[in-house]
Amino acid sequence: MPLNFQVNKQNLILSKLNYNDEILIYGGTMVDVKELFQSTQKLLQQEVEKVNLYKLQVEEKDNELKRKNSEIVGLNNEISYSKNILNSMSDTILMLKMSTENWRKELKNKQEDYLTLERNFELLNTHKRIQETKIQEKEKKLSELDKLIKQREKIIQNQSTDIQMKEALLKIKNRNLIISLTIGALAILTGIFLLWSIKTKQKYNKLLEQKVEDRTRELQRSERNYREIFNGVSEYIFIHDDQGKIIDVNDPMLEAFGYSKEEILLMDIGKLSDEEKGYTNEKAAEMFEIAKKPDNMFLIGKLNGK
Repeated sequence: MPLNFQVNKQNLILSKLNYNDEILIYGGTMVDVKELFQSTQKLLQQEVEKVNLYKLQVEEKDNELKRKNSEIVGLNNEISYSKNILNSMSDTILMLKMSTENWRKELKNKQEDYLTLERNFELLNTHKRIQETKIQEKEKKLSELDKLIKQREKIIQNQSTDIQMKEALLKIKNRNLIISLTIGALAILTGIFLLWSIKTKQKYNKLLEQKVEDRTRELQRSERNYREIFNGVSEYIFIHDDQGKIIDVNDPMLEAFGYSKEEILLMDIGKLSDEEKGYTNEKAAEMFEIAKKPDNMFLIGKLNGK
C-alpha cells in the first residue's frame, strides 16, 4: 500500500532531516520520522510475507493443476475405453435385435412349458401345506413330550433326593450300629479290665496313692504359682468364658475399682468400661502359661516386680 506524506516545513533540506523533525502523513496525523520508518518497514515486511504466502498458494495451485491434468488424462483414457465398449455394445445390440425374433418364436414354444410348470408349482404348494400341517402336529407332539420329560425329570430329581436322604439315614444307622458295636466291645473290654483291676488293685494301690499325692503336690504348686502371678501383676486381669461371663479377676482390679469378688462374678464383659477391662483371656493365657513350669522362677519374680 503506497504512503503519501508531506513535510510540514516547506524549506526542509532532505540531507538535514533527522528523527526529531516532524512530518505530516497524508490524512493529517503528526508523527515522528523514526516512527514512520518503523511503521513503513513493518508494512513492507507484511507485504513480503503476503508475497511469500501468495507464492506458496501459487505452488499449491500449480500442484493441484498438475493433479487435475493427470486426472483429466485418466478421464480421457476412460472415455476412450468407454467409447470402445459402446461400439462393441452397439454390435451386440444389433445381434440381439436379430435374435429377438428367434427368442419370440421360442417364447411361444415355452408358454406351454410354463403352464405345465405352473400346475406343478401349485401341486408342490399343496404338498408343502400338507407337510407343514404334519410338521406342526409333530411339533405339538414334541412339545407335549418335552412337558412329559420335564415332569419325569422332576420326579427323578425328587426320587434322587429321597434316595440321598435314605442313603444319609443308612449311613447314620450304620454309624450308630458301628458305635453300638464299639460301645459293646468297649464294655466287654472294660469289664475285663475291671476284673483285672480288681485282682491287681491291692498290688498297685500304694503306687497309685503315691502318684496321686505327687500329682496333687504338683497341682498345688502350679496353683500357687498361678495365683502368685495372677494377683502379683499390677495390671487389671480378668478371665471370662465364651459367653462373656466373668469367672475370675486379680486383686489389683478389685482394689482399684472397689468391686467385691461376689459382685465381679455376677458381671459380664459388657458391663465393664474400656479402662476396667485390662487383659483379655488371650493375653492372660500367655502370662499364666509360665505357672505350669516350676523352673521358671526368674520370670515369675520379674512379673511380680521383684
